[in-house]
Amino acid sequence: MMQKVIPKSIKTSFKPLDFKEGKFMFSKPDSNYMLRVNSGELMLSRLSLSFMLLVSSLSIASVAFGKPAPHGGETSGGSDQVVLSEILFATKTPTTQGVKICYEKGPAFKVSDSDVESILKWAFQSWADYIVAKDVSYAASSDSEGASLKVAGVKKGCSDGDDLHVFLGITPDSIKPTLKKMIRPLAATAAFSGYEKSYWQKGFIWLAPEGAIDSKSHLPIWPTPVNTRACDTCAVKVQYTVNDQFKKVILHEMGHVFGNNHVDRTIMSTDLYTWVLLDMKEAQENVWQGITPPIMPENVVIDSDAELLANPGLSKKYVLRTQYNDIPVPGATPFPGEGVSPTEINSHALADAFQLLVGIKPQGEVQGSVTRQKCPNYKEGRRADDQNSGDLQLTLTDSGKQYNIQISVKNKVSQHEDSAPLFNGQYGNHHHSLGFAFFGMIHPLVGKPIPVIVNYNMGLVPFSVVRLGNGKEESFLTGNLQ
Repeated sequence: MMQKVIPKSIKTSFKPLDFKEGKFMFSKPDSNYMLRVNSGELMLSRLSLSFMLLVSSLSIASVAFGKPAPHGGETSGGSDQVVLSEILFATKTPTTQGVKICYEKGPAFKVSDSDVESILKWAFQSWADYIVAKDVSYAASSDSEGASLKVAGVKKGCSDGDDLHVFLGITPDSIKPTLKKMIRPLAATAAFSGYEKSYWQKGFIWLAPEGAIDSKSHLPIWPTPVNTRACDTCAVKVQYTVNDQFKKVILHEMGHVFGNNHVDRTIMSTDLYTWVLLDMKEAQENVWQGITPPIMPENVVIDSDAELLANPGLSKKYVLRTQYNDIPVPGATPFPGEGVSPTEINSHALADAFQLLVGIKPQGEVQGSVTRQKCPNYKEGRRADDQNSGDLQLTLTDSGKQYNIQISVKNKVSQHEDSAPLFNGQYGNHHHSLGFAFFGMIHPLVGKPIPVIVNYNMGLVPFSVVRLGNGKEESFLTGNLQ
């Protein structure tokens, strides 16, 4: 079992920044600002399972060519090591300078040049858009710091004048000392030696050559092999996609470029590459066996089963689940010696909530969504943990009829913090993954207001509402990110 040891510099960096004394200056990122990078590396080790399926457990390391970051880090026992550094492309003053990205490919790396270039641009822009959408600001001591949110160009072939070098299935001598410190790396991101302490660092992203992880299965495989014809047996014809795993890896590594560590259930998940390799292996075996299953292109996004950086003060929409909460299985006998009956998911949980809030039984299938409004007193450029929540509008429909129900959100009652630094800026000042719980009131169409706790990014779901005073500790409403 790994034991985490978090240095004091990491723990104390979670304290709210002192604005009154003027110790820190925030700069609101826009297209003219630049950013500094957290370097990250992912390492793999194999585990044996039945049928000799490859499952990889990940270790992660963020380095600046083997030199520890100047402002703290996190290490853990075993083969895992994480050294946190500052974000890559940043400036003390606003600038219009963009990031020059170059790439080089090995002979077995078969993702086309046009796909490589479009995916690199897409990954960088995804993070730039995320920073703006989440109102992320970077903090520096004495001087303001901004992030570069634009690409100056992407080209094949790298030179000293380029900022971010992307090595795809090829390992130049200049980065071998870094890779030697890792165990069977699948991908790596780091600053070049000599740039670790500068605002505008130059760095690289590296993806392992084909077969570097498992030569028998040829893992990794770029791109993931699938049949490119439409599925013959599908009711709706779908086109196979070959670059989803490549997109996941590039978006994850670009997240390190923007100063992010690992947060589970997002694109920055620690076990992301375990599933990437399993997907590659399954796809390879399907090709060997002549199987062509219908594979829909995935929606590769930063926030998936959770928000990397939740901000309760900003508007957000959640799609409600129709089935949630465990209920006893009708007629089932308790487990022997335990006195506990088997349970199953409540398939009509949302329909039950509909009846209570609307005052009538639903006709047909019930669907719902919740839209959070931007907080009227939102503080621009301030950290997410310094924001209040806006009120919510709950929308329920049955058989085409729509009902709108208001949820007023009051004071914050608790907050969950993840120690992984996000958008890591100068002198240890960074954001971190958060979950929030607020007291609120649901105003049903019939009956009295109902006291509730509104949860954002708490537990295993992005959104939930817990009803108070009914003697049950269970979700009254549960939602996913739209």
